[in-house]
Amino acid sequence: MLRFDAQETIESVCRCLWRWMRTHGVPKSVYADGRNMYHITDGGRENFFTAMCRRLGIGTIHAHSPQAKGRVERANGTHQARLVPLLQLDGVKDMDALNAYAAGYEAEHNKRFSCPAPGGDCHRPLPKWAKTINDVCWLKSQRTIDNDWTVKYKNKGFQIQRWGSYPPAKSKVDVIETISGTVSITYRDKTAVSNKVATF
Repeated sequence: MLRFDAQETIESVCRCLWRWMRTHGVPKSVYADGRNMYHITDGGRENFFTAMCRRLGIGTIHAHSPQAKGRVERANGTHQARLVPLLQLDGVKDMDALNAYAAGYEAEHNKRFSCPAPGGDCHRPLPKWAKTINDVCWLKSQRTIDNDWTVKYKNKGFQIQRWGSYPPAKSKVDVIETISGTVSITYRDKTAVSNKVATF
């Protein structure tokens, strides 16, 4: 499955995996290189990709060996030799056109060269509750309510409705951010969703 993007980011790989799962189902594991975006680091902090894999029960396999790199480079070389000249001949340049063109190239390539897995298909259906990528690709953290009833998260201020005359004594809220950038803040079982300021 091919996808063009401006650069390889956590968001781009999450959306690529989501596209794969919408087409084929949830894989048993993913085989990725040693970059931190694909694996939980020694510090144990999750990112969007590792959280999505954990939530869906997807294992991650580190591909550190020269043989693993060789497989990637051979595949890249194949597509550079075949796809790039076709793009040049057909004058495909902008990102939307690239991805539209890649879909047809991908289908033709897989038709010619794919073969069934010896052990059978190990994919599982997406859970019924996973309607969008935001349902599976999100991070949760806790923040403290300041004396002015605001919560700071990633250099943004979120205002919470006052619940009394006195400020909260270091009360905690749960902050959930999705891969699409939506921020939800839950305090005392009430939730607000906003990209800038959340008011309860």
